[in-house]
Amino acid sequence: MAAGCATDGQRDKDEADTSEEGTGLVDRIGSLKKALEQDPQNPELYYQLGNALYDMGVFGEAARMYQGALKYNPNYADAYTNLGLTLRRLGQYKAAIGAYESALDLNPDDAITLQNLMTAAELTGDTHRVIRCMRRLTELQPDNAQAYARLAQVLLATERYEEATAVYERLLLLDPGVVGDYYNLGLCHFNLSQWDLAERAWRQALKLDPRHASANKGLAVLYWSKGDYDAAWQAVTTCQRLSIPLDPEFLHNLERDSGHAAAPRTDTHP
Repeated sequence: MAAGCATDGQRDKDEADTSEEGTGLVDRIGSLKKALEQDPQNPELYYQLGNALYDMGVFGEAARMYQGALKYNPNYADAYTNLGLTLRRLGQYKAAIGAYESALDLNPDDAITLQNLMTAAELTGDTHRVIRCMRRLTELQPDNAQAYARLAQVLLATERYEEATAVYERLLLLDPGVVGDYYNLGLCHFNLSQWDLAERAWRQALKLDPRHASANKGLAVLYWSKGDYDAAWQAVTTCQRLSIPLDPEFLHNLERDSGHAAAPRTDTHP
């Protein structure tokens, strides 16, 4: 990528490089336009002029220059990426996605373009494409815990529990000290009715933080779900001792199923 155009991974997603502000940038645009008059089929000149116009905030003209670069060099991956950035600034998200996809057809390992595509896909609600980008980023950056964390959160939020389980397990190998990741791993197992695995994950969360509210509440619900009512009441007692509120409906169901009188009730379900 040319330094004159904004790219994810270098700075904020839509922040342009303004190192050539003012007169210097205006002069650069003028020089590039004159050069194009002399060499009107030079894709690099179109590309550089597009970058300069982008930095000036003239996005419509910048897009036209990137398209000119692609007219004379259809395999110019960076021009597709920067065209995508420009179209995104113009609010043309679907067109931006198309430009990013064309860039990735030429350079599939470009993490910056993948990040930009992921952002545009998020803006259009294209969860399938977001997940595809995230998976590819974890392949390109296998030791990047943040990349795995983002993927795991999206998979969990979209109820893809089996897929999320594998990603959380990988994430915890990279960074085993995050209590929330153990809780979320347990939540995936819980939603798959994998009681023992859910218990193991939540017990690990509690080793790191014995007062973790969601893990403590989760254990109470887990034991009730598997019919271990004595353990469920022990977990309820722990929650009450730690002043962790429990859902009254859950306590009512536990009392009904266990034939045991409930302790004083609070609210909120794990």
